[in-house]
Amino acid sequence: MKKYYFPVVLCFLLFFPFNLESKQLFVKMSFGLIPWGEMHDAWLTTTDYYAYGTTPAGRARPGLDISIEFIYQINSNIGFSFGTGYFSKSLYGNPGQFVTPPDTGDFVGTFSYTPELASDIYPFYLSGIFSFPVIPKVKWNFLGGMGYYFARIRCKNFDKTAEGTGTAPLWNYVGWKLESNSGAVGCFVGTCLDFDLSLNMFLSVEALYRSLNFKKFNTSSLTYTHIISARVYQEVNLDQAEVNVRELVDDSTFFYLQRVLGNEDQGDIDYRVSGYDCSGFLFRIGIKFMF
Repeated sequence: MKKYYFPVVLCFLLFFPFNLESKQLFVKMSFGLIPWGEMHDAWLTTTDYYAYGTTPAGRARPGLDISIEFIYQINSNIGFSFGTGYFSKSLYGNPGQFVTPPDTGDFVGTFSYTPELASDIYPFYLSGIFSFPVIPKVKWNFLGGMGYYFARIRCKNFDKTAEGTGTAPLWNYVGWKLESNSGAVGCFVGTCLDFDLSLNMFLSVEALYRSLNFKKFNTSSLTYTHIISARVYQEVNLDQAEVNVRELVDDSTFFYLQRVLGNEDQGDIDYRVSGYDCSGFLFRIGIKFMF
């Protein structure tokens, strides 16, 4: 009998509502900010030439969220919505710090990279809404739902520094910045206050918590950008270097330092991301119209 409890309760809510009114259709357009997010990443080397480690990532930049929702209000208490939109996010990875061996005779010191990955994300989601009035002209809504999120994630920038004496080993490398498509299922819960502005227009103030983490990436959609020295331009066949590096990168590689000159023992440096996590609170304000 337990398996029948949920459909029975759902039918009761839909067909025996608390306050029966005519069905209504709304369109809501919102703008918001996403303050949180983090990356799960790792630095790898193909040889043991460098001693290396990481430091904690910097704080994420706030992201922009724009959405449009079509809301079907079954009665004054129960509604459903379908939404889509766009949001962007930039996240900092853990800076990688590399120390050269003291007996190289060429360069003694350290160099480091601070990764930043930017994303363009397009959501499609469904949500359920439970509403009730709190004071005249103000309605309190509780909502929750889930959706699918399409993302384009790219290596936006790498701030690099080198400290020491001699010729930096960075000059022996071609740096490749990569990007990838990804997709993930996300869910959210939250609350919203609607303030009557007129008979058919409302101001909405919304706070949500969204769980969304991209974990699958695809190197088939990667593009490459060079970060190289004048010496590399003069001495290296870049077309062949690109052919070679495509065989070296992993599905989750977003930055790759390919050694093309100098000591073979230096090896390559690979920056990989196992999770691009956009989970966190979202704050939006919008206008809702009734038709």
